[in-house]
Amino acid sequence: MDEAERRNEQRVLKAGRVYLLMSQEYRISRNRRAEWFFSHLNTTLSIKQKYKLEEYSEELEIVSVIPKDSPPDWSIEASHLFRYLVCSDTIVEILSRKYRIVYCLDISPSVASVDVQTGMVILDGMFGILQNTMEGLVKPFYVPGSYFIFQPKIYVTVIAHAPFLSSYLDEVIIQEIGRASCRERV
Repeated sequence: MDEAERRNEQRVLKAGRVYLLMSQEYRISRNRRAEWFFSHLNTTLSIKQKYKLEEYSEELEIVSVIPKDSPPDWSIEASHLFRYLVCSDTIVEILSRKYRIVYCLDISPSVASVDVQTGMVILDGMFGILQNTMEGLVKPFYVPGSYFIFQPKIYVTVIAHAPFLSSYLDEVIIQEIGRASCRERV
């Protein structure tokens, strides 16, 4: 370890945002998440560089920390060399390994009308927006402040709600499809 690394390792920066990853085994309650924040309030954190999802095994594990005021020598590569102070205004973002998303589409007669400003049928625009959001959901992304590419499991359910149609058919169009199926259908 050279002199610059030793100097950075002892520096403490105020944490602006802390990104945590929940374990896969079970869902962690909001109380437990709040407990994590309060037990770490006014304490310093250090982070370990990890690049793969399999490397995270704790109940709540720190993925990255972005300092409130980044000094010129702070970078993602050097972020593990600093310590971070959790303050009352630190924002804690908690990431889950699985997400369930439900879309409820209103397909009442009013959305079959033409938008006078664009000249487009509102229902057609709704399906385009649904497609764009689903495409955005399935894209992996870097967790801010790290080189960790995050790609959670996402399960999507799409429900079509037609309030004036009395039908004995199920309103669910797609239920609990995973990422690969989502890409094929979009």
